[in-house]
Amino acid sequence: MLQIGWKWGQTYAQTADTVPVRFYSLKFMPYFVAQGYIKQEFNISRMYYNLFIVDLARFAMNPFLTITMNGNGFVCYGIGYDNDLINM
Repeated sequence: MLQIGWKWGQTYAQTADTVPVRFYSLKFMPYFVAQGYIKQEFNISRMYYNLFIVDLARFAMNPFLTITMNGNGFVCYGIGYDNDLINM
């Protein structure tokens, strides 16, 4: 199973400094959720038997892109990711 989607986030606020600066932040957050189960069985009667199983628990990968602009005309770009622990 593979699920793909995205979310948008936006913030308009000001800093808590002695001289507050207003800023606007836009965040694009695509995500990928995967889960899988594979079973392979190989059987030669009375000679050889092999069973191979991979069980991949559900996990998510979340990269993100951010653009932050402030009232002074500065722009800051950001990129990063977050992912769940992958259990096999």
